[in-house]
Amino acid sequence: MPSSSGRSRSSTANTETGGAFPATFSDQTARRLTSRLGVEVDYQVTPTLQVQPRLAWGRKLSGDDGSLIATTIGLTQTLSPVPEDRNWAEGAVAATWRMRKRAMLSVEFAGRTGDTSEPTASLMVGVFAGL
Repeated sequence: MPSSSGRSRSSTANTETGGAFPATFSDQTARRLTSRLGVEVDYQVTPTLQVQPRLAWGRKLSGDDGSLIATTIGLTQTLSPVPEDRNWAEGAVAATWRMRKRAMLSVEFAGRTGDTSEPTASLMVGVFAGL
């Protein structure tokens, strides 16, 4: 299933007025356009268990994470993000188990290669209980 995604984020300046080392921070704006091309499969193992493996190839098309300027006790420093890979692979396996008519348990384990701003590995667990 092909897909693409974009992301934009910004933060407003912050000034600390108390403490031993009050600091000020500049606004930060980050824009990024990425694409992902991959495949996802839904497989019904049993009437109560469904598994969804997926694989994708990601590519950073444009953008950066911006930089942030911090000043404290008269010292100014520009904080820039670490350069990231332009290409990466990612994959995940998710499973949903219908325990009862109104109760489900979902688990997803995902991972990716390369240096990106996203986590290298993640585990997500969800429980649904209807009333």
